Amino acid sequence: MTRLRVGSKLVDAKGVSLLYRSRISTISLMWLVLAGALALLAALGATAGGRTILSVFMLRLDDLFAWIGGVLPW
Repeated sequence: MTRLRVGSKLVDAKGVSLLYRSRISTISLMWLVLAGALALLAALGATAGGRTILSVFMLRLDDLFAWIGGVLPW
């Protein structure tokens, strides 16, 4: 009955999966991650607690770089 009523406008489940098969490109995903990271950094930088978290993270990162510099013979 439905096929008689709508005719060629009706698409079955197999056809729908073929119509909406889309893939996200790698570059688009990278831009999305970058935008999210920038938004997170802006939100952390806007509050006192966030700035404290960022300063602790930067100190830990500095410690990591100092350790790597001590381990690797430059």
